[in-house]
Amino acid sequence: MKKEELTTRLKLLEESGTVNTEAVRVTVKAFDRLVQTLDLSADEIEQSQMLFTHLPMALTRVDKKEKLKAPPQELFKEVQTSPFFSEAVAAVSEVEKDWGRPLPQEEKEYLQLHYTTIFTHYLGGDN
Repeated sequence: MKKEELTTRLKLLEESGTVNTEAVRVTVKAFDRLVQTLDLSADEIEQSQMLFTHLPMALTRVDKKEKLKAPPQELFKEVQTSPFFSEAVAAVSEVEKDWGRPLPQEEKEYLQLHYTTIFTHYLGGDN
């Protein structure tokens, strides 16, 4: 996903009331941080559509106190065995700092899953 695509998508989601302004701010910051973490020369992150679709909607859901579901535990157990899981945990921790409060465990697990996919793509040698 290119940053331009992200900002266009976020603008549409915000204008429709699907996501809130704070979720947009945190998502853009997370995108920029991931570009920097991965040391990418372009503002494009492959394999990131799921993360950057899920993140603003998740933050908005939490704000609205909607009922949350965790990813299937078999899948999450597999994610936890990834050599890049610690990087995913750290990335989600930064999202929480930017947002200013902790995320529910269910949302952390989904975000860790998405971040692990991206880190595996870039750092795992399959890019």
